[in-house]
Amino acid sequence: GFDIDNANHLITAALCEKGKTYYVTGYNDGTEDYTANLTVKTHTHTIKKDNEDKVKVNKDGTSDEAGGKYETCTCGYCNYIEYTENYKQIVGTTVKNAVYTGKALKPAVRIETADGKKLNSKYYTLTYKNNKKIGKGTVTIKFKNGYTGTVKKTFKINPKATTAKKVTAGKKQLKATYKKVAGVTGYQVQVATNKKFTKNKKTVTVKGVKKTTATVKKLKGGKKYYVRVRTYKVVDGKKYYSAWTKATTTTVKK
Repeated sequence: GFDIDNANHLITAALCEKGKTYYVTGYNDGTEDYTANLTVKTHTHTIKKDNEDKVKVNKDGTSDEAGGKYETCTCGYCNYIEYTENYKQIVGTTVKNAVYTGKALKPAVRIETADGKKLNSKYYTLTYKNNKKIGKGTVTIKFKNGYTGTVKKTFKINPKATTAKKVTAGKKQLKATYKKVAGVTGYQVQVATNKKFTKNKKTVTVKGVKKTTATVKKLKGGKKYYVRVRTYKVVDGKKYYSAWTKATTTTVKK
């Protein structure tokens, strides 16, 4: 469209495409028409990198939306604008638990984007704290390069697992022997009549790092039992458990 002032001067131009025919009519007071000849030339955009929509990451490690960059033309009248989604929406941030080794641990962090992929590490830095002893460690995730925000996640540092050495069946009871693990508070021996440990389950807790045998009593005679063992450590009133040993089996005597 055209906008014409009282002096019949063109003050606003329309965008036209080269090679096409256009019919132009201007209106002043609604009673008189104006015509004009058009010469359409090809316009090459002069691109300017404009505003950037960064992804704001929430405290829970997700973002509400994606982000990207804008490109505009500097000519002043073509109104060209192009948006590219450079930064994906984040749908989750998780950190793995770790197993005590005596050394500083840096468990893996996974920051997942809306397309199911892992966010490239160039978009964030990781700082670990309290990551050496059994207990609760923290990792601070600071986002950058198109992402903003800081997220803190906790992870467990669990004690080392033990090794089951022997299971001895007795009359309506069994005795489990396992390997000593330094630095733990104690051990747990668990038995059940199925491999998923859901039927006739019993758990015996053994306090003390040196005691490496446990007897589970009042079992059903003649039944086959699955047996597994794990370690635990109490830190600030909370128990941290190792992985269970691979289950072994024995048949309790009647």
